[in-house]
Amino acid sequence: MLDVQKQNKLGLLSMMEIILSIYVLVAIVVDTVMVLPYEVSHLIHLIDNLICIFFLFEFSVRFYLAENKLKFMKWGWIDLVSSIPYFTELRAGRTLRLIRLLRILRVFRSIRVLVNHVYNNRAQGAFNTVSVIAVLMVLFGSIAILQVEGTANGNIHTAEDALWWALVTITTVGYGDKVPVTTEGRIIAGFLMTAGVALVGTFTGFAASWFFEKEEEKRLKAGGALGMAGRIYHQVLIKADKHTVYDAVTLQTGLSKWWIAQCIAMPEVGFVNEFRLGEYVNNRMKITDLVEDERVEWECIKGDEEWVGTHIIFNIAHHGDYTKLDFRHTGWSGQSEFFATCNYHWARHLQMLVDYCETGKNQLDTEEEIDEAKRVKEE
Repeated sequence: MLDVQKQNKLGLLSMMEIILSIYVLVAIVVDTVMVLPYEVSHLIHLIDNLICIFFLFEFSVRFYLAENKLKFMKWGWIDLVSSIPYFTELRAGRTLRLIRLLRILRVFRSIRVLVNHVYNNRAQGAFNTVSVIAVLMVLFGSIAILQVEGTANGNIHTAEDALWWALVTITTVGYGDKVPVTTEGRIIAGFLMTAGVALVGTFTGFAASWFFEKEEEKRLKAGGALGMAGRIYHQVLIKADKHTVYDAVTLQTGLSKWWIAQCIAMPEVGFVNEFRLGEYVNNRMKITDLVEDERVEWECIKGDEEWVGTHIIFNIAHHGDYTKLDFRHTGWSGQSEFFATCNYHWARHLQMLVDYCETGKNQLDTEEEIDEAKRVKEE
């Protein structure tokens, strides 16, 4: 599993893992302290087994992507054991989900981080949230309908019936083979159908947004009106691992060795990094996107007039024995003398970044950097 102590942004898999872990813990407590009808208890166990399949899939994905498999298994064994399907003799292993949950929840160091995750990329945040809501609606809807319909003269009597009914209802398919006959059951159905219509609309909106973003990306790559004329683009290969490069562009100890020595920086979405160089440079960069070992994005909120409102992006990826850094400084109003100067200096500092990551040695001469900044200002 990813190192959640440093993970600042959760993806859909991680959000689902948190919600489903909470559900499983609640279900274990309810099934332990309450006497439930056989079919309701069977439904809870059936859902638990389905969730285990998801957890095993999630574990397999993260294990496959882990750079250091042995280091991954330091905590990964807990994830593996807690994903074993429900059997009475293995019941004690389910409590390990509590450890899993506590580890994941450490990523939410504040409510602000959670809000940033959901709303920083509104389309992606809406899709993640709706996906979680849909899963929870199916789970709790199936349990609720079985509670009120299990003894009625209807045809929803087993755990499988309840799950099937909840699934076809929330997807607005309305298959018709299973229907509630009690007043309570129809109320539950009404809520589930209303939620289903809203969820389908959200999914449709996300799909449209996703296609629009893909087309916009193609247009940028083609160098259209918002393309190369308004951005600086560089790509370098670094003989170092992804995490070393990520730390170099996010941590104060890294940024001060290749870009600007006087800086205050923290890898947290919403944090404003400050960079000063005598009286000539006073830049403030708000972190708008952060994916550990993969992506960093800043928005310039204070600095040179042509910089304010622009975005600086570091995309990090494996490339054989190297790490590829894809650098972009986007949002420029157009090309100018200052644009050309900045293009040159970004190339220069990115070479310093390469040297720093490969050697671990400080690449900055503060006096030389101040003289260079003074010269640029005078021009």
